[in-house]
Amino acid sequence: MRRLLLVDDEPYIVDLLYEMFSQKTDLDLEICKAYTSQEALDWLGRVEIDVVLSDIRMPGMSGLELIGRIRESWPLCRVILLTGYRKFDYIYQAEKYPGVTYLLKTEDDDVILDAVRTQLRAMEEDLRGRSLVEESSAKIELLACNILLGGVAKGRIEWESVSQSDFDAHGLPILVDRPFLLMCGRFCGGGAERIQRLTPVYSLIKMHMSHTYRIAQWSEDGLEIFWIMQPKDNARPESPSQENMNVKVRNLLEDIQQVCLDKLNSAISFVLDSRFAKLSDLKNRVVRLSELSRYRLVSEEPVILTLGNGREEELGEKSLEKLINNIKRYVRSNISSDLSLTEISDKMFYNASYISRVFKHVEGINLSEFVLLERINRACDLLSDSLWTINEISTAVGFKSPQYFATVFKKHTELTPNQYREDTRKYGQNKQK
Repeated sequence: MRRLLLVDDEPYIVDLLYEMFSQKTDLDLEICKAYTSQEALDWLGRVEIDVVLSDIRMPGMSGLELIGRIRESWPLCRVILLTGYRKFDYIYQAEKYPGVTYLLKTEDDDVILDAVRTQLRAMEEDLRGRSLVEESSAKIELLACNILLGGVAKGRIEWESVSQSDFDAHGLPILVDRPFLLMCGRFCGGGAERIQRLTPVYSLIKMHMSHTYRIAQWSEDGLEIFWIMQPKDNARPESPSQENMNVKVRNLLEDIQQVCLDKLNSAISFVLDSRFAKLSDLKNRVVRLSELSRYRLVSEEPVILTLGNGREEELGEKSLEKLINNIKRYVRSNISSDLSLTEISDKMFYNASYISRVFKHVEGINLSEFVLLERINRACDLLSDSLWTINEISTAVGFKSPQYFATVFKKHTELTPNQYREDTRKYGQNKQK
């Protein structure tokens, strides 16, 4: 599943684009919406974005300025800029950036869809080329990591004897005096070929994460793999916090799991430490994560767990039912808020792909469909029982644009909001008579 971010200061345009892309199931997209440049930056700080479709001119930050911020967070992200005018100075500036193209807002839907498909294909080709380069350097780094970090983790080397020069001499990016987040991974099903998977997995993780984090990987036997991650110096203030880093890393790992399945035909599960640690804590934290991985990462289905978040147990039938009920309860209690797949999965402490998959399996409809139906049902209640204006009801059920609310409402009920209100009131009056 790839992520598409839609950005425009006109909510109606964002919502129409969202509806158009939602109907194209062949693209397998998680679609994120941003109605301001700041909302776009918030998304970029939380999850990996694959393609951004943005207005070129917005209050506060232009699409061109947004490109610069995108490149800081996700260098591989592709960008499509929408413009209402043939302003060639903007187009000239945009074309100086790799992976950026532009479209007129007046283009047909098929042209916009084809542009996104083209950018997705180009991104896949770019990833294939980069993976070959990354693998060559990853082999050398793995040897050094096994000696240094594997030695400290197993007690063969005293952590006090490890200096920054030891890491620098081998070209490893880790800073010994900085705290780090520890992660453990395990291939689902094992197999003798797991040793051969270490280098490509490391190169994939570096490719997706090294622009934001300093990363090092080691493994004693190829069965359990460990990584330490440190936010880079150039990370923005909102990025290094424990909560934000955990959320962002979990979403990145979800993408890495999918790439491992697609490219390596290998399922891999991860368990993420719940707090930052120092080199002096490495041995104890490795023991704790190793214990959890042996007893929890045993499913053939790839999972992502966070140590100590209360969600470490595998989901049995009762737990699965509880999860679905919690999702429904959260949606109904926050009907006016952002109810994207990413937002819901963060609140449930599970990765987005897992939430999407189990909800569809249990309920028979996509989570996004359920959210939309709940919004419409709540709107029907408010139209029948309240004196709120249509605009107030639109906002109360989570629509930024009243026009888009009216379009969606009529599509599902075959009535405009005003017609629905009049019909229900007439029915109520006739019933009283």
